[in-house]
Amino acid sequence: MDIKLIGKPKIDAYVKIEHKGNKMKTKVLIQEKEGSIAWNQEFLIPLQVPLMGGRLVFKVMDEDTVMDEVVGSIVLNAKDFI
Repeated sequence: MDIKLIGKPKIDAYVKIEHKGNKMKTKVLIQEKEGSIAWNQEFLIPLQVPLMGGRLVFKVMDEDTVMDEVVGSIVLNAKDFI
């Protein structure tokens, strides 16, 4: 989390998506005011049929100059959505 000159935190957020070696990333959105950030971006994730498993990993990241930080994550089973 970055600290502006006036001391209020902000987040430069993006989402990383991983599935069986495929990695995708949303564009970085900057939270200027208090509240939430909404991504209006769609990803097509290639899945093989029949589905032998696999998990979808979504990580919300905070982009920083030194090292990006994980803000939150969720792991979903791909079979639950097919």
